[in-house]
Amino acid sequence: MNRVFLAAALWLLVVNATLGAEASRVPAWDARGLGPLPWQGIACVDVSADGTVVALGTISPPGDPNLVVLDAKGCVVSQRRIGLRWVDELKVAADGQLVAAVTGTPEGTAGDAPRLYAFRQDEPLTDVAGVKLAKLSFRGRLGEARSNHFGGRLFHFGDHSNHLAPALASSDGSLVVASDDGVLWLGSGQADSAIRAAYGRQGFLTALAAGRNGLAIIGLGGVEANNGKNLIVLRPDQASPVVWSRTANRDVAPSPAPEPAAYGPSGPMYEDLSFQAPLSLAIDASGERFAVADYEGRRRVCYPTDGGPAFPFGVRFTPSRPTIHVYDAQGAEVRRVGPESFPELTWCDLTFTDDGQHLLLSPHNWGSRGLGGQPRLPVNPRATTLYQLDIATGDIQTLRLSDAIASVAVGGEDRIAVGCWNHRVYLFDGWLRPIASLPDGMDVGAASLVRFAGNGQRLIVATAAGVALVLDRDGRRLWRTDLNQAVQPGDKPLLKTPNWNWPG
Repeated sequence: MNRVFLAAALWLLVVNATLGAEASRVPAWDARGLGPLPWQGIACVDVSADGTVVALGTISPPGDPNLVVLDAKGCVVSQRRIGLRWVDELKVAADGQLVAAVTGTPEGTAGDAPRLYAFRQDEPLTDVAGVKLAKLSFRGRLGEARSNHFGGRLFHFGDHSNHLAPALASSDGSLVVASDDGVLWLGSGQADSAIRAAYGRQGFLTALAAGRNGLAIIGLGGVEANNGKNLIVLRPDQASPVVWSRTANRDVAPSPAPEPAAYGPSGPMYEDLSFQAPLSLAIDASGERFAVADYEGRRRVCYPTDGGPAFPFGVRFTPSRPTIHVYDAQGAEVRRVGPESFPELTWCDLTFTDDGQHLLLSPHNWGSRGLGGQPRLPVNPRATTLYQLDIATGDIQTLRLSDAIASVAVGGEDRIAVGCWNHRVYLFDGWLRPIASLPDGMDVGAASLVRFAGNGQRLIVATAAGVALVLDRDGRRLWRTDLNQAVQPGDKPLLKTPNWNWPG
């Protein structure tokens, strides 16, 4: 163990000495004058298990393709338009036969709710085992009492970031969809298959993850009043889909109160009600361990001055430190890591290493939809620390990068990839040491999302500038595709020059 921490300490010294003086490339979320957005800036990416299907969701303007599928050589095999703007979430089934995406602005109206689009072997899915996908509700209960346009899957974090709760996760040859009414499993086979498992309409969704054999875990907020379950593990191939569940974990760090609202002299009275909820979840490769990051949030409830019924008015999380729990397959606690273990306020994403013995905690980035001139932004601009938890001992190893972390991926037993906001991608071994063939990382031209395929043999890198490339396990480039060049623009008849008949 000593040599592990020594290696990490030496690498930390090298990073601080060589790169620590660089200014961060994370733009302010409200920055102006940054120029036009990248035409095909990539906001989300996923890949089949063998790396032969790479799906990319972009922030292209209305009318242009924003869902692009590449083959094993980086060639465009499919491009299509889904919704009006912004692909918020994207998943590919492990066998590559099923691709699904969610957009938060399907029509561009004030009352838009997220919508799911799914494709099996590039053919649109409209009806699965009697469930019409276009009718799935992703609005949630949060705003139903008073005004439908406050989508229940929307919540805020910090001073600028807003999020749609996740709706998609990949499990072997199927995709897991978390809708308002329950969890839906979409199969990749030719025969339509779907199983609905209601988890109750007692709260609102905050987190989702999936594992092998259809395992899914969901996190809920706003269930404390009835001592409800805010963590539920589901599996579709058994009589009762609930494997185990947990009531809200109240062992969380208190979060700062939101700033007072200013609704004007005729605005309603309100109060902020605290609750506890998972913001990040993970299942290990074997399906035997589950990781949860719990936080305190607040739900605002308004009381009209005319005496009308109280109504909810948004969910807010302010930056705090997580409480981490790792559970076994039966829901028994294996490891707890309290908020005192983290020196920084952080919303952390969770990733198990392939052997299930370690858990990576990395800073969360959100789909910013063009704010700051980017498809994505970190919720905390200087979130530069990667944590690795040894589940057996509780020891935490830390690695501080020179700029904010944009994404993290695990491939095989000895590869960890980190995309950073300094435009570089780093490859580490299982001890968080840089691999010999790429000691200083690789400049890929922009902040990037990273995903492994082929048991760590291929690394897919998707940049905010609209470039996708694949590296081998040693960092050698196999192919590179610039979506800004490879994608064909959509037909925009409204932009064509009309024959105006001017008066006079």
